[in-house]
Amino acid sequence: MKVLKEQIEGWMRFCERSFTNDTVKQYRSISKMLSDHIAANGKAFTQEAVENFLCNKLEKGGSRRLWNCYLICIRNFAKWREQKFDVPSSIHKIQFLKQDPPKQRVLSEEEYQLCLQHTHGMDKDILLFLGNTGLRREEFRNLKWSDIDSQLRFIRVSGKGRKQRIVPLNETCREILKKYPHLSTNEYLQISRRYPGGEGSSWLCRRLSKHLGIPQFGVHAIRHYFATEMIKRGVNIYKLSKILGHNSVVTTQNIYVHLLPFDLLGETDILD
Repeated sequence: MKVLKEQIEGWMRFCERSFTNDTVKQYRSISKMLSDHIAANGKAFTQEAVENFLCNKLEKGGSRRLWNCYLICIRNFAKWREQKFDVPSSIHKIQFLKQDPPKQRVLSEEEYQLCLQHTHGMDKDILLFLGNTGLRREEFRNLKWSDIDSQLRFIRVSGKGRKQRIVPLNETCREILKKYPHLSTNEYLQISRRYPGGEGSSWLCRRLSKHLGIPQFGVHAIRHYFATEMIKRGVNIYKLSKILGHNSVVTTQNIYVHLLPFDLLGETDILD
């Protein structure tokens, strides 16, 4: 077990250089649970031990999505361990489980406008900025003035897996940024750090949903709203995929584009 723990620590140091802080935190938590499970059952790091660990989580109420999330982490460790120490592994033989698509909360146009009507000042600027850029919660929270083009035309975003992308800024966003002076480019945006902590601006979203009596939503629901509105207004889905930071346009199409039935009404009139 001592050797396995040392190998896990070596892998975590590799992860810290390769992945985002959130991913590292998640991988460290999963690795510790696996290590503790193996130690408690007197087993080595084998396919059988890993399957036993995953089945144990499933039996305790874990979801299929949790199984797959854990397995991605464990497979990555096994692959790194095999390459680093030339230790053969059969972990790759463990199969991912089929899972239902996650239920996504999508903020409708009516709900978004309602939120804007009941906010003012910096809170309203936060909603407007998110609704006009489609940024993820952490992407927004970590924005610095150095990420913003000097002419306020676009922002450079470091997204999942530290992938870099360009997100254009429209006039609404430019007017918001002009409101908040800064002393150095190393400063965080005032609006991005208005609500500190891991939840960040999601706290504002939850407070609004409770106040307005609408289903609870977070920053990601605004991201879904942004994607859907962009498509409805004629933006090419390939360009939208780049703005959102997706590796594949399929992700954009299958997960982030929510066209409601009434949005399709009249589309066949072109054949008249």
